[in-house]
Amino acid sequence: MTDKDTARGEPQTRLTLMEGNPRTYTPEEIRRVFHDLQVHQLELEMQNEELLQTQESLEASRTEYFELYDLAPVGYMTVDDKGMILKVNLWVCNHLRENRMDLVNWPLSKWIVRQDQNLYFLFRKRFMAGEDGAECTLRMVRRGGECCWVHFSSVSTMDTAGRIVMRLAMSDVTKIKESEEQIRGQLEELQRWQDVMLNREDRVQELKREVNVLCGSLGLEARYPSQAVDAADAGPRPA
Repeated sequence: MTDKDTARGEPQTRLTLMEGNPRTYTPEEIRRVFHDLQVHQLELEMQNEELLQTQESLEASRTEYFELYDLAPVGYMTVDDKGMILKVNLWVCNHLRENRMDLVNWPLSKWIVRQDQNLYFLFRKRFMAGEDGAECTLRMVRRGGECCWVHFSSVSTMDTAGRIVMRLAMSDVTKIKESEEQIRGQLEELQRWQDVMLNREDRVQELKREVNVLCGSLGLEARYPSQAVDAADAGPRPA
């Protein structure tokens, strides 16, 4: 026990010892009791002030946590080694159009489209193998059936219970994927037009050669010298 604690305990001890009939107290004892009461009241006020400061500090930390985690412009999610969602922020809830209570303690795979389940399986497999910083891009299903593309970045850590968990940062890449698909479609269309033009050019050259052959068969000069054919191809000229 510290000297401070001993000093704080002395007034309370004297107050306890002075319990009884106040009429039997001497003036000196009354003055001591009154002094002890004042000291005790001051100590309670100091303790109350410390509690208020602690409460304000906790409230400030809670507000800062809420702003940094729940109001972050990206999704944050904690998943255990079995793939169960332990914690999500508001971005994830809003993005998937789900309540927090409908996400927590459910497997993350529930919101991943069937065609991308294998991608998620391999992603978790890398995490279970100890690969930190693994990333994955796949499609998820919102409430109502709408699909969206998301990108996951992961880091492994240990929670307060001593379990290895996966912290996920989640961002929407739907517009990027849509742009990629649009560019891919444009490239395919360009390739089709290129094939058409090449086929068309080949056909034009073939027609020019046919015209030259016809001119040769009529005893005329080739209409398209650049496409001149051999005499054998042109056939015999009339006498």
